[in-house]
Amino acid sequence: MTIHHDAHSPAMQKKFERFMRESNWIEGECEMLLYENTRDSSVIGKLYENDLRVMTLMYEKAGQNIDPCEDDLLRIHLMLCEEREKKLQWQGEYRQCPVQIGDRLLIDWKKIKKQMAVYFLDWNTMNAWQAHCEYEMIHPFEDLNGRTGRILWAWKMIQMKRDPFGIPFLQHFYYSTLTNYQTNL
Repeated sequence: MTIHHDAHSPAMQKKFERFMRESNWIEGECEMLLYENTRDSSVIGKLYENDLRVMTLMYEKAGQNIDPCEDDLLRIHLMLCEEREKKLQWQGEYRQCPVQIGDRLLIDWKKIKKQMAVYFLDWNTMNAWQAHCEYEMIHPFEDLNGRTGRILWAWKMIQMKRDPFGIPFLQHFYYSTLTNYQTNL
């Protein structure tokens, strides 16, 4: 099944918009629900444009069956950080501090570069959900890990010739399955 279409077509841009709107909603950026009415120079309009650029970059590379690499991930993170409310000094860089999610302390930040190198080497051995969950377990950034993880999930789905845009993330389902994956490690 071929799902690859022109990334710049209105139909694909609408799919990218819906994907990022849901991804942002999971992270609590509810104002992103206003995407349809913000195609202007406002801050949300700039966020909208950045998110579409990220999705277009991912879609074009995945459609050519190019595996993601560290440079791609850091670029995607940097692009996602642009125009967000917080001006982050570590945009496009791996975290250099401990991070905890709930009661779980994640891997030591000093091991992230090595863990990500292994992650990219293992890319072709994982399915889309494994690639996403393994990434979330590393949690390489201080912020925006969920969004970058879902973009990597979509990248893998496209490489597997599956349409990632027909599946809504449904916040409750997303977090419960991610928690289940972490619990079963």
